[in-house]
Amino acid sequence: MRTSALHKLQALCADRAAQVAALESANQGLRVRWATMRLAERVLAEVQQHHSAMSDDASELQLVRLQTILVCPDRGSTGSTGGSTGSTGGGSTSTAWAPSASVGGLADGVGSSGSAADDAGSGDLLAAIPHLALGQALLRLEGVTREEVEAAKAMPLRELKARWTELVAEGRPFLDHEHTDPAAAAALSSVGARMGRLLALACLWNLDAVFLKFMSTRTDGDEAALADRASAVWVDRETAEDADMDLWERGVRAARLTREQSQIIVAASDMFESRLATLREERARLSQELALYTAEVAAAPHGSDEAHLSISALLEDIEASTRNESAAFILVAQMMRVVMTPRQYASLWCRFYPWPIHQLACVGIVRRALKSDPSLFAASVADP
Repeated sequence: MRTSALHKLQALCADRAAQVAALESANQGLRVRWATMRLAERVLAEVQQHHSAMSDDASELQLVRLQTILVCPDRGSTGSTGGSTGSTGGGSTSTAWAPSASVGGLADGVGSSGSAADDAGSGDLLAAIPHLALGQALLRLEGVTREEVEAAKAMPLRELKARWTELVAEGRPFLDHEHTDPAAAAALSSVGARMGRLLALACLWNLDAVFLKFMSTRTDGDEAALADRASAVWVDRETAEDADMDLWERGVRAARLTREQSQIIVAASDMFESRLATLREERARLSQELALYTAEVAAAPHGSDEAHLSISALLEDIEASTRNESAAFILVAQMMRVVMTPRQYASLWCRFYPWPIHQLACVGIVRRALKSDPSLFAASVADP
């Protein structure tokens, strides 16, 4: 009898321990997501400030659509239809995570701000990444001039690739000693800062014509490195030429990300993938409706005006959804960049040359390491 009761007690304790572990895991997941959302808000605030300072044309970048990626999963999405952030709806609704008042505007050379409550809300995650601390400038675009912005707008893809190749050539000699020689680490960090600045300006001001093509072709030529432009760096590149998986594995390990950096990278990727799936489902539905109305008009060209008006509205919604997708690319590209230090950024890009970073592969490596390979992670961010 005592043995039976003891076994039952042991089973009950094991069950309770499993429940506690599950709750702790869920709580940690929520903390990571909250920290990622707070970081996204701060990046958005800096992008908005940069655009306001560098352009007199508020319509040039449609920055309000950057908010469409900041979605609260418990309260629905903010698609281009349904009145949240559509082309005709103006502004966002409560379903979007717009920047809080505490984020506010940024003085020149001063990073995105926030409140103590914001910092506490994201737990110790961001506190463990010094360059993401409150008050730090995330985009690292201090001192950018309007002349630089105009040059970025006009820069052809071949010029960006030529400048990138020069930066890679400058950074590669330091790769073998980046973790053992402070001077090499500092030199690589300098290269990474210039890489980040160059690519950030291309992303913010020349997205479709240059940035997405840069991220989908080899840097030493025009060969496609992605199967699908619309999915940019996030698609599975089975039908396009690509490097071996070993290259991505070696590069990610050499960058020596911390666990906290890796958690945010995975969360940002998941947030983007979820948003992208919603937008594409939305466009598929809109396209089906458009086909029906187009067929109706073709069958009766002089019928009621309702079908013609519906076609016009659907075309506007499809265009808005496409812009929302571009805005999501802008935000997530900047988030992925700012999570890394300049040294880590240069380390990855210099090792991967001439390939653009395969985000899905790299995020997959990091995701697996978080589950079962702690040896991948550095104890702390050490960047000159």
